[in-house]
Amino acid sequence: PRAEECTPAAAALAALRELWVAPPDTLAVGTQWADSLEFATCRDSVPITVRSARSFRVLGAESRLGQTLVLVERRSATLLSGSGSQFGEPIELEAEGEGTMQLWLSLDGGAVVEGKGDSELRVRMTGRRRTQQLVQRASLSISRP
Repeated sequence: PRAEECTPAAAALAALRELWVAPPDTLAVGTQWADSLEFATCRDSVPITVRSARSFRVLGAESRLGQTLVLVERRSATLLSGSGSQFGEPIELEAEGEGTMQLWLSLDGGAVVEGKGDSELRVRMTGRRRTQQLVQRASLSISRP
């Protein structure tokens, strides 16, 4: 893998890409939009291509934390693929997953103020000697300090 794909900064940027929301200028209940992204990263020196498609839908608005927040549901589908070597052995990785989040966006700039959600990723790693499958389940909570 390229050196810049395997740094702590690259890992942090990958997480920020997933949390970044670019809403349209006008948000009304029922408004929908979608985006997608593809980027390279690495895990344990194995270069991985990540493809993510996300859809958003405005569910409502409420007064919280002294301001009006827009409640948005985000659904995502993710595919990962990569190949490389670990300990001198070739390895291939494939994964697919999905997740749902509830995001509360500020009317001032559309920044995420709060959020919560769950996701699942099913991974298959194939090496010369064995194949491993695993499921990763994650819960994410976003809050302002």
